[in-house]
Amino acid sequence: SVRRLRNVICFLEWVPSATHLKRFSVFNASDEQRARLREALTLCAGGREDCSAGFGRDEVRALCNALDLAKEGQAFTAQMSRRITLADLEKELITQGIYKMQQ
Repeated sequence: SVRRLRNVICFLEWVPSATHLKRFSVFNASDEQRARLREALTLCAGGREDCSAGFGRDEVRALCNALDLAKEGQAFTAQMSRRITLADLEKELITQGIYKMQQ
């Protein structure tokens, strides 16, 4: 027998102007959370004490793979023109810039 679909809910996000878009921030990270994130990123960098050289494409891609963000990591590393600093990578993760989410 043929049944019809009932109670369908549709959801649409609409922004009338692109000027109203801004980066989505999951949380305002506390100093402790930032320290833990920085420690995790340092460990992903091969345990280097000094991350001043930043992260290359392969390192960022490996990090994204570990976070189960392989597709997003490939897109993010494709737009990288140079190595990304630890502070910039931290900002991308906190604001979810890798996900391209907007608020």
